[in-house]
Amino acid sequence: MKYIYITILFFFAFNTAAADIACAGKVTWILADHAACTDEHNKKQFAFKIDTASGLWKCTNSDAASSLVLAAKFESKTLSVYMSDENGATCNSHVQHIKPSYIFIQ
Repeated sequence: MKYIYITILFFFAFNTAAADIACAGKVTWILADHAACTDEHNKKQFAFKIDTASGLWKCTNSDAASSLVLAAKFESKTLSVYMSDENGATCNSHVQHIKPSYIFIQ
C-alpha cells in the first residue's frame, strides 16, 4: 500500500511540473544571431516566429532545434513548440525570445 501512495504522489508531482503549453504553426520568420538566443554553451542560436503566435519571437536551444526550424520553414511543415506556461503564458502572450522546452515537426 505504501508503494501505491508513493506512486500516486510521484505522478501528481511530475504532472504539476510538466506544465508546458503546445503551440503549432508554420515558421514565418527566422533570425540569426539575436543576443537573447543562446544555448547552454553561450553559442548563438536562431530566433523564429510561427504564424499562430501573434508575432512573438521564440528561440531555439541547440543546433538540432535550429535545424528543425529550418527544415520546417523550407518544407512548409507545421512546427510544434512546447514551452512553459509560467506566469500564465499562452501561445499568444509570452515573453519575447522564450526558449521552448522542445519542438518537433509534424
